[in-house]
Amino acid sequence: MLAAKIVLNQNHYAEIFGTNKRTFEVAAIGAFQLTDTPALRDVFEPDSEVATFGSREDLLEKIDYYLARPELRLEMAERAARRAHADHTYEHRWTAMLETLGLRPPAHFPVQPETLALRAE
Repeated sequence: MLAAKIVLNQNHYAEIFGTNKRTFEVAAIGAFQLTDTPALRDVFEPDSEVATFGSREDLLEKIDYYLARPELRLEMAERAARRAHADHTYEHRWTAMLETLGLRPPAHFPVQPETLALRAE
């Protein structure tokens, strides 16, 4: 994915209120992505960290727009990678899930509930 100028991350039509794990994987490795995930704003800053599109026509326009702006793609990919590593690791997910269940991770676990930016719902 790092060799691609744009990683197209199209979600399944049944993904009504969620996002796929590819959103986090692409961000975490530092690749630039263009996605239509309906829940992006819950986990990343749309069009600042991860680029978005809403229709076929919008997708084609955004591809041309971002292909012409390699520096912007790099900046966005770097912001998304920082965010992914700061808020979206498996440790963050485990802590959020334990908190939802009324439990705490062990004291030595790298992410504690007090440090979570996002919580499980």
